[in-house]
Amino acid sequence: MDVIKKRPKAELRGPQRLPGGMVEDAVVGEIRRLLRTPEVAAQVSRTLRKDRPDLG
Repeated sequence: MDVIKKRPKAELRGPQRLPGGMVEDAVVGEIRRLLRTPEVAAQVSRTLRKDRPDLG
């Protein structure tokens, strides 16, 4: 709560806390970035062809 309440950093002890929304946005953004990489797209394509040949 110290970071959220903008207390001076000299008073901080132990791990710092961040708002959950900020952390969630960062994690979701990184997952989206990874899903757009050619390596992941190729792996998804191979898996779909193997597991679901009916999808074409």
